[in-house]
Amino acid sequence: MRSDRPDTVIGGRIDITSITLVSLLFGRVIEISELVDAFNLFENMFTNTLTGNISIGDTNNLISNFPIVGQEEIHISIGTPNIERVQTKVFRVYRVSDITSSSLGERRYSIHILSDEFFTNMKKSVSRSFPKSRISDIVDKLFRTDLESVKLLDVEETQNVHDIVIPNWKPFDAVNWLAKRSIAENRDGANYMFYETRDGFHFRSLESLFESESVEVYKRKPLNTMDNPDEEQYKSINRIDVVSSFDMLENIPSGMYANRLIVHDMINRKVENLDYDYAKEYSKMTHLESNKKTNRWGFVDDSSVDGQGSTMLIHESADELTTSPLSKQTLISRLDSTNDYYERTIQNRISQMQQINNIRLNITIAGDTTRKVGDVLDLVIPSVESISNSGDVPLDRLYNGRYLVTGLRHKINMDEHVMVMEVVKDSYFSSLPSEGV
Repeated sequence: MRSDRPDTVIGGRIDITSITLVSLLFGRVIEISELVDAFNLFENMFTNTLTGNISIGDTNNLISNFPIVGQEEIHISIGTPNIERVQTKVFRVYRVSDITSSSLGERRYSIHILSDEFFTNMKKSVSRSFPKSRISDIVDKLFRTDLESVKLLDVEETQNVHDIVIPNWKPFDAVNWLAKRSIAENRDGANYMFYETRDGFHFRSLESLFESESVEVYKRKPLNTMDNPDEEQYKSINRIDVVSSFDMLENIPSGMYANRLIVHDMINRKVENLDYDYAKEYSKMTHLESNKKTNRWGFVDDSSVDGQGSTMLIHESADELTTSPLSKQTLISRLDSTNDYYERTIQNRISQMQQINNIRLNITIAGDTTRKVGDVLDLVIPSVESISNSGDVPLDRLYNGRYLVTGLRHKINMDEHVMVMEVVKDSYFSSLPSEGV
């Protein structure tokens, strides 16, 4: 029996009301939930729409008899018991793959689906000017007029007024291009993203997401050790895979630590070099972890030094390899003196987008349809060192703490819902030691 408590979640369980196949050619509708073995739904901050696939065990030969030819919709109605009402999402079918005959009278295959806006994007092009406009307003117009979407659009307002001409581009290409040139109000960072979640579309800066309150605390615990497994198991991390921690051979040439913008000023007939310094710019930006200094940093040999903040680089000890702006150089032309904001945008974005490519984890948890890309989570990750005499398990100093969800996969069958999330952070949980080690 379901609890009346609104905050009670049954870990890994799923309400599947219906999965319906709709033919746009013939107007036919058929319920296929009994044929579905499992399905996956994907959200990703670095793609523009939702995608998914459905595994079918078909004894009615729907491919030929319905038929399934790429002119169909899939309507999926799902929710998490006791926390989210059932919602219906509509997808377009774009491919059928892995067709096999597993036994006499049964055919197995996968139906691939994505949001309808992707199809609209492919058939539209944008060729018009947007004089004296904010980028956030341009994005709203492209979304409503060119993508023709009625879904929610969450737009964070941008700085500056622009004169922009879109030269026969697809709407998604135009919005992604605009994202690279956007700076949010009252911020210096340049890390806008355009992506879709189950709630709708979002045009947001990573910095605004970093400031968000954590939506949940997930702990790495053995399974079934909680006082109330039904209610607490969904907060337990079943598996952690460290996808990446840092890679100097990517960070340095990508310009994360230092980069140079070479500006060809065509009006004044001169060349100007603008250098970016990670150490100087770090504290001006918003990060997942605060930049407050810890009092002391302790080492395994019981020595300690002062902490310097949550940055991923020890400033005072940085060598020429990480501070040379020649490691990444970009050339642009300056056509007038009113667009110097773009020069600032380029260098900040180069560094900020690489910062979130360092610490990346994949965590597996019980499914929860309320989680979405853009959420901030607190991960409680124990250290692998020996437990102290007091029995307290220390937390990992670098990888514990706040993370941003950038990718999410719902793995659902008729009995179970498991979720794999890609989470990232751009700063350490504890401050690195300052020079003097």
